[in-house]
Amino acid sequence: MSFARLVKGTNSSAGKQYKPTGSKIGNPHLKWAFSEAITLLKRESPDAKAFAERIEKQHNKARANTLLAVKLGRAVYWMLTRKTAFDSSIFAK
Repeated sequence: MSFARLVKGTNSSAGKQYKPTGSKIGNPHLKWAFSEAITLLKRESPDAKAFAERIEKQHNKARANTLLAVKLGRAVYWMLTRKTAFDSSIFAK
């Protein structure tokens, strides 16, 4: 997730959490690709669109897109790890 710039890094020492660092660490091309992929996913998947609309009620549209990109990034990671096909029903959860 951090390699694709979808989450920020953490900075901790001796059990204390400090200000997150490394907002520029990771691959900017992957972040762009996930951002583009969620627009297509929202267009094609009613589950993803419903998830985005539910999040937009609590946050704004940009934050909803970011959260959807993070969720898609996790799905892609597990797809590649488990060598399975994409299942759009994960967005219903």
